[in-house]
Amino acid sequence: MKQLPTWRYLVKMVRYKPWLYLSHALLWGMGNVLILLVGLIARAFFDTLTGQAHVPMDTTGLILLLVVLAASRVVLWLTAGFVEITMRFTMSGLLRRNLLRLVLQRPGAYALPYSVGETISRFRDDAYQAEDCIDWSDEITGQGLFAVVAFLMLLQIDVRMTLITILPS
Repeated sequence: MKQLPTWRYLVKMVRYKPWLYLSHALLWGMGNVLILLVGLIARAFFDTLTGQAHVPMDTTGLILLLVVLAASRVVLWLTAGFVEITMRFTMSGLLRRNLLRLVLQRPGAYALPYSVGETISRFRDDAYQAEDCIDWSDEITGQGLFAVVAFLMLLQIDVRMTLITILPS
């Protein structure tokens, strides 16, 4: 039997429930970028205190905006956590079901080519590794999005200082 490359079977797992993967990626990506708004609001707050504000709010409005942002981040994290758990159980359940189906299709004497303990470990650990790989693939993308947006924000503040701190010496 021809072995499927790892990346192909991971893509097949994602294609099983693509909406779950995409909603997970969107929620975690939003969570990663939303933290940058706290910095922008803090900058506006201190600009308001110094009289150099470019926002049509006073300090009370900015504090309320921070509270609303914090509450929305909590809701976002809870929703993202629920979607992540659902995605993890769906993907690992799919993989375990397919593994069990393959074991049960084999003749009785050859159903388990390994010891029972090793087979149980494969069902548990291999499925976990696959779900972990799928889970982290979109979270790494979200972290990359965070880094790009943060870099662009730093460039707007001071190009020279940003390049000095980012580029290798």
